[in-house]
Amino acid sequence: MREDLRGQGLASALIAEAEAEAQRRGCHQIVLFTHAVNASDRWPRHGYELVARVDGYPVGDAALWFRKPLP
Repeated sequence: MREDLRGQGLASALIAEAEAEAQRRGCHQIVLFTHAVNASDRWPRHGYELVARVDGYPVGDAALWFRKPLP
């Protein structure tokens, strides 16, 4: 993301909209895959729980799976 767009809540708004759409479609949870280099603290901050981690995939990084139950 461009630095001048950071801090405006765009990512949070996209996450909230994706969760709302999942609920409209009758989903009971969201499971997502990312890499540690991209994850920062964003997912736990939005209520996602880290459920799996594979270190060294790829070399120097880690594969992460997060889960969030939906109401």
